[in-house]
Amino acid sequence: MPRVEQFAIGIAVISAALAVLLKIEFYAYLALAVGLILIIQPYVQDIRWGADRPSLYEIQTMSADEYKARVLGNPKLEHWVNHVKGHRSRPTWKVFIPLTILLALGATLAWQMRKATHRGTRGQWTPVSYDAQKGYTFYKDDVEYSAHCRAIQLTNNSRAIEVEIESKCSDILPFIGKPVLVTHEILGVGGDVPAALTIHLPDGTKYEFEITGAKAK
Repeated sequence: MPRVEQFAIGIAVISAALAVLLKIEFYAYLALAVGLILIIQPYVQDIRWGADRPSLYEIQTMSADEYKARVLGNPKLEHWVNHVKGHRSRPTWKVFIPLTILLALGATLAWQMRKATHRGTRGQWTPVSYDAQKGYTFYKDDVEYSAHCRAIQLTNNSRAIEVEIESKCSDILPFIGKPVLVTHEILGVGGDVPAALTIHLPDGTKYEFEITGAKAK
């Protein structure tokens, strides 16, 4: 087996293993795609250029009589010979596939590490993102929670003010990626998933959030 093909297959196997170990669905599909390409590619070449496809070395060492009898008059083989000679100094897809996988692997692992830094420690609530339409996202104990800000209480003795716009609770944004103090947590039906929580910021302001969804990560 040529070295580049062996390298490509090795990278595909490593990607498949990482997809399982790191639970990265993207790599499972990427490894599947690479495997299918490696399987299908010879058959595609058979259709395009025929089954007789000598290597560049075989072409260069071929005698004139053999070249005339074997290549000339065979359109597919002539096309193959011209293709091989024209691409001998260019990187092939067999090189680009491993490089693409390695780059994707590095980017995904970097993203996973960056995401992990936003998760905080176990037992603590950590805000991880905000979207004007979807609301806020919190992380706690390997579960990602979607939430909407419903009320603000400026001081302990003041009355909670209901909010209709998510941006009213934007004071919590500087705490994204940092654990926050939750002073009150209401469990939903069944007692497994929180239905609401109250976050207490250092300046004394409290924010009441309604949990709208939970997803294990």
